[in-house]
Amino acid sequence: AALGLARAAVSRVQAEPGADGRRMLLQTGLRRWSEQSAFAALSGACATGGDCVIPAGERWLLDADMSVRTLTILGELLWDTSADGLTLFAGYVLVSGGGLLQIGTSASPMLLRATVHIRANGATHETLGERFLGSHPSSGDLTPRLEIYGRPLTRTWSLLAR
Repeated sequence: AALGLARAAVSRVQAEPGADGRRMLLQTGLRRWSEQSAFAALSGACATGGDCVIPAGERWLLDADMSVRTLTILGELLWDTSADGLTLFAGYVLVSGGGLLQIGTSASPMLLRATVHIRANGATHETLGERFLGSHPSSGDLTPRLEIYGRPLTRTWSLLAR
């Protein structure tokens, strides 16, 4: 079964004395992947090579490389647009429910190198199959969003023949 970040790990971070930076991040609702990965390893959630779920209502910032078997986003995963060369490795990346995967915005596009590497690792989704980056609505009125804004292109066409 896919696991999200364990609630016990969250309360442990909130209760940890002297962790003001972490407390501030949790109060604003934004969790850094670079910090979560340590707690995920303790709880087994989102461990390297595992099935990772970002729960509805949670906001994570991808500020370090992520390598998981599958990634299901029910909450929000925002790509750190100030980090160059970040890579997300997964057999598939699914945005579902009211989830959001955001790599840049129209006002602030991703200008640095960012890679989503979809691996052939045998992971299969019952509807969408293998090896994909996509969205799929779940039941209800929620709409998943996949927003990718990269560097502006000066030319968007190619001359094919003379």
